[in-house]
Amino acid sequence: PTFKNQPESLIETDFGKTIQLKCDGIAYPEANITWFKNAELINFERSSNIELSDSGTKLIINNISLKDQAIYQCFLSNEAGHISASTLIKIISMLNNQNFTKNLN
Repeated sequence: PTFKNQPESLIETDFGKTIQLKCDGIAYPEANITWFKNAELINFERSSNIELSDSGTKLIINNISLKDQAIYQCFLSNEAGHISASTLIKIISMLNNQNFTKNLN
């Protein structure tokens, strides 16, 4: 497989925002896409704010919080081989966190 789209290596964002990571490629036979968070397979049934779209090529993290700050990896694999890309998501501002701003007053 080869990448057609892969996520940036670093995404800095604000608390509460929505992030979309795109990861797809060109492969024959067609490649399977697998997503990991901090080297653990993402369990989408247990992750209430993380979802897949576009046949698994897009990872969406809604209402991002500190628990979502991590390294995300996508793997494309088939019988011919595999490729991977990783992204560090880093929260740089807590301005959208109402509990945080209430504690400052």
